[in-house]
Amino acid sequence: PIVMRHSLYNQVDGFPPRPVMIQTGYADERVGQDRLEALIDPMARAYASRGIGDRFFHEKMDIPGHSGRVPDSALDSVVPWLQEQGLL
Repeated sequence: PIVMRHSLYNQVDGFPPRPVMIQTGYADERVGQDRLEALIDPMARAYASRGIGDRFFHEKMDIPGHSGRVPDSALDSVVPWLQEQGLL
């Protein structure tokens, strides 16, 4: 019950209007692409339905997921996105 109460999957509607950026690998075997999509797709819809789709950003990185080192290039999009959101 504690895990379910605090699960991100159950909190999707509570994120908007806060800006959210999620970076994932293209084939994460540890988490599983189906679980990632089960979070990312509803979050994208929650933001879009409120007309603030630009405050949610999902980026697939050029790594398979937890099994690979996060490339330095993954950071290239973080600062511009933070600036677009007015957070830097």
